[in-house]
This record gives sequence, structure tokens and C-alpha cells, in this order.
Amino acid sequence: MAAGGQGAPLAPLFHQDFFGQGGKRRAVLNVGGIANITLLQSDLQTSIVGFDTGPGNVLMDSWIRLKRNLPYDHSGNWAKSGEVSVELLNALLTEPYLGRPAPKSTGRELFNLAWLQDKLHDFGTLRDEDVQASLLAFTARSIAESVDWHAKGIEEIIMCGGGAHNIELMAALEKLIPFASVTSSEEAGLAPDWVEGVAFAWMARKAWMGEAISTGSVTGASRACILGGIYENEAPDDGNLH
Repeated sequence: MAAGGQGAPLAPLFHQDFFGQGGKRRAVLNVGGIANITLLQSDLQTSIVGFDTGPGNVLMDSWIRLKRNLPYDHSGNWAKSGEVSVELLNALLTEPYLGRPAPKSTGRELFNLAWLQDKLHDFGTLRDEDVQASLLAFTARSIAESVDWHAKGIEEIIMCGGGAHNIELMAALEKLIPFASVTSSEEAGLAPDWVEGVAFAWMARKAWMGEAISTGSVTGASRACILGGIYENEAPDDGNLH
């Protein structure tokens, strides 16, 4: 951010290093609370494109926590039990963030329970499970439309983060993005729950080695930077163990 860019996403830098494969156009889709996507070109020397597509699990998790006191919708089963409200889905898709050009980032300061309840104001007769089904459809559509606008020709989408465990979400994406296979990052050699943690360990190593990383294509930063800092704490010379 000090270099004029946004603070996210940063994971695309690691995605290129770990999942990049010459001769194949891949995308890495990380579905945590917010979803972000990295577009990896077949020419690994080409600059990567990465941005937050919009909500990942945040709205679905918030709704099931509110209505059923559960932390998340296991495999998307509750969403599967409902029916998508086309009217609600269309209302959700009017969110201006979705149409903004990349690079862009967002978070829970926008997509949260208050945002959802405001959208639901005119849909009070919907069943709770129908709202959940519509939220899953909204997440899938916002991701798929981002891929459609930015990534025609992508052959494979590697999915990671908690959303990779949502069977219904993966199935919805497969229907909406028929030109690409949708697989878990497990099949590419790294468990979906580990990808983000390994990505930040990778960045920490870069910082430790004093290597600057260019994030301009994903954050808009004006120059390459060392991400993070190394601080060594010296124990006070007072004879006590701290």
C-alpha cells in the first residue's frame, strides 16, 4: 500500500510459483470468506492477473450462523435443500463492486450480514434455505462472470480454501464455466486448507532473503517491494528471564 497499491490479493504471487505450468492456461481460485482468482498464462513470463471476485463463503456462513447456529454449510447441503430465487439473485448481482475493473480488492467491510439483510428487505417471504441457495448461486455467478470477462481460454481452475469443500459450489461452477475443469488443489499437490498458509510462509522466506516481489499486476503497486519486515527483539539486560 505504501507503494500505491491495494493490500490484497497477495496469494497470486505464490500461485504462479507453485501452480504455474508452461503451455497450459490455469486459474487458481481461492474461496475463503472472500473469493480471489489468479489467472496463470501458458507463457510463465507473462504478468499474472489476480483480484478479488467478491464474496466467497462470507455470506453463506453468516446466514447459516444466524439461522441455524452453525459455522458453515457442510458440503453446501443446506443450500441444496432450497431453491434459488431468481429475483433475489438478480438483486444481489447489482452490487457495483462486481463490475469494477481489476486490480481490485474487497472484504467483510462490504460483504457482510448487514449488506445481506439490506438486500433481503424486499424478500421477507423467502424460506431460509432458499436464501442460502440463492447466496450459493450468487457466489458462483460472481466468480464465473469474472472468469468469463477476464479468462476466456482457461483450461483448468484449481480451487482452494474452505470453498473447495463445498460440493454444491464446485458443481455450480462446473456448470457455469463449461470450458474449464474445476478441481481441488489437492489434485495439484497441495491440500486446499494449506494453500494460503504456505503462500504466506513463501512470502516470509522471500522477505527473510531480502527479495523484493513485484505485485503491480495484482495490487497496482508502483514498484517491487519486500513484503513484511524482520524484527529482532533483544532481551533486556536485567538478569530476568522474559
